[in-house]
Amino acid sequence: NNIRGGDYRIATSGTTAQRLELKNGNSQKLIRFADNGDISFYDDTGTTQGLFWDASTERLGLGKTNPSSTLDVIGAGTFSGTIYSNALDTTNAVVRGTLTTLGTTYAAAINSTGINVTGTVTSDGVSVDGNINLGDNNSIYLGDSNDLRIYHDSSSSLIRNTTGSLYIQDDDGHVHIRPKSGQDGLVAV
Repeated sequence: NNIRGGDYRIATSGTTAQRLELKNGNSQKLIRFADNGDISFYDDTGTTQGLFWDASTERLGLGKTNPSSTLDVIGAGTFSGTIYSNALDTTNAVVRGTLTTLGTTYAAAINSTGINVTGTVTSDGVSVDGNINLGDNNSIYLGDSNDLRIYHDSSSSLIRNTTGSLYIQDDDGHVHIRPKSGQDGLVAV
């Protein structure tokens, strides 16, 4: 059955699965309402479902016809306002792939075990309640030009200062340099 009007046509078709389609004058699908409640919005060629509502799961797919979550987007998304969540905690906050905030792009993964970041993390300050663990052959650098380096490999450790003097100071007791645990090699009083 067809209803024509100008450049558009409304048609029902199929014998077992009835649907209602809105097509343009070239018979290209624009919108299809399936008998099960699914709704498809097509691209300008009438072949690709750019937006798909899955009525049985109550999920919306953008660029995807089998959405796996309430909103499932394939491709980039742009939000000009604030995104709010009523249930954001360590068990359901997951960021995979690239996260762009305020024009800066980060490769990040956030989950209940921690945060994984590929690249550099810049912060105004860091508070740690626990250990900072570095593997062998990693360094901690301090200073604008990496002037102070603390390094450890599998057999040795090194503290290296490349600018000015290196001071080790204790304001309440003595400074002990111990070649072995419990043995004082040098005590500065």
